[in-house]
Order: sequence, then structure tokens, then C-alpha cells
Amino acid sequence: MTENTDFMADLEQVPENPDRAYHEHEGFNQSTANQLLNKSPRHAFEYRRAQKAFRGHPDPNHSREREIGTVTHKLLLGSPTGYLEINSDDYRTKQAQQTRAACERQGITPILSPDLARCARAANALREQLKEEFNIELDGQSEIEVYWNEGPLACKAKLDHVRADGLTILDVKTGEEGAPKRLLRRILDQGYHVQAACYSRGLTSSLPGLDGRVRFLDLFIETNGLSMCTPVAIEGALLELGEREWLRACRKWSECQRRGYYPGYVTEVWRPECPEWALREEMGNG
Repeated sequence: MTENTDFMADLEQVPENPDRAYHEHEGFNQSTANQLLNKSPRHAFEYRRAQKAFRGHPDPNHSREREIGTVTHKLLLGSPTGYLEINSDDYRTKQAQQTRAACERQGITPILSPDLARCARAANALREQLKEEFNIELDGQSEIEVYWNEGPLACKAKLDHVRADGLTILDVKTGEEGAPKRLLRRILDQGYHVQAACYSRGLTSSLPGLDGRVRFLDLFIETNGLSMCTPVAIEGALLELGEREWLRACRKWSECQRRGYYPGYVTEVWRPECPEWALREEMGNG
């Protein structure tokens, strides 16, 4: 009886998801744009539908490492919401499992007590590294929601942090390898340059005087083992590419909405040409 009472008390601690209103807003965002640009409008449409269907259900990709990354991200930004400590060393007990499931249904990240302590140490170490090595401080506002229009298309973005200068956007990416030799490929594959353009346009939409002055930094943070950060400035031709791709995605999505049709990879039969090298190679085989 005591265990059940404790369990009910734990469930009562599960807060409402502070991001619910943002997630329920229908605005076009960078994640949808990335699906459209890298795959097809149909993938983007199904991605958005799956995101809606997923809300209120346990996370199928749940893992402790993912929890640690998410909560380290929150603590680094100084956010007191969006997660709940579970006073247990693991998820073996029924009480811990049920509290975790209740958190996930609310869109809240559960975190075990020893993992929360690890997250706090990592966040403190990362904050010191950013200040001492790169002169970067999280001295502004975190988790800022912005809404704007690209032509007729309603858009939205949630900025991790805008520094006190009002010009520098910091985006934290935890659980990412920080080795520079592999980062450019990841930036292009994951559309982080598109995200930079999207967020910059979102910020300047309400503050036109900032147009052309906003700086965007990705903070690639390793949380598996050493807590280390590699700051990456998305600027110059890379940012221009991101802006071109973002605006193309907006135009395509607007067209799909207008027509009520979201095509797949192609809209007609694809007829690839046989490469000359393949034909020569076959001919050489006799």
C-alpha cells in the first residue's frame, strides 16, 4: 500500500509539457524543411503527421543516453522545465518504469538521479569551457519561440539561446561528435545550415534592424565520455546556401498546400542513362 501511495505521489509530480503550444502550432519549420529537401514533400507530410500521432505516447526511441543528452542540453541552457528526476538508480522497478512512461506521455524527459548528477557536472564543465576557451557565455534568453511568415506561409522556430547582444543565436546539439573533419558533412546532411538560415530569418522578422547582422553558432557537444564542445559558425557561402534551400522549401511547401498534393521523389517515370564507364567495363569483359 505504501509503495502504491509513493507511486501516485511520483505521478502527481509529472508537470505539463511547457512546449505543448509550440508543438501544436501548425507553422512550417526547419525539421519539416529538412525532410522535404533531403527526401520529398510526401516524406515531409508524413513526418508531420507522425509527429502529431506520437504526442501523448511513450517514446519508441527511449534510451538513457538520449535522456542524458536532452537534460544536459536543458541544464546548459539554464532551463528548469521539461524534465523530471526519478529517484532511482535504474528502471528495473515497476514504479520507475511507470513514472518514466507517464513523463513520456506528457512530453517530459525522465531522468534518473545518478544521471541527473552526471548532467549537472557536464553542463558546468561545458559552461566553463565555452567561457574560457571561446569567450562564449550563455548570458541572454533561452528557448525563445518565434513565429513569422515567409510570403503566405506561416513559419515557426524555437531558438535555444540568444545572447545578451541580441545578435548571436546559439544552438546546442548534444550527443554529437565534435571532430571538425566530420562536421561539415553532418551539417549538410542534417540541414544545420538550413536551420541557421531559418532561425536567423525568424529572429529578424520581428526585429528588421538586425537583418544581415545576426550570427549563428552551432555548439556540437559530446556527452558520451568527455564533455567537450566544438563551436561552429554557420556563415558566408554556407549560410547563403542554407537560405536558398530554406526559401525553396517554403515555396514548395506552399505550393503543396495550395494544391493539396504532396508528391514523392518523382512525378513521372525516371529514365536514367547508362553511364559510359559501366558499358565500357562490360564490353571489356568479353
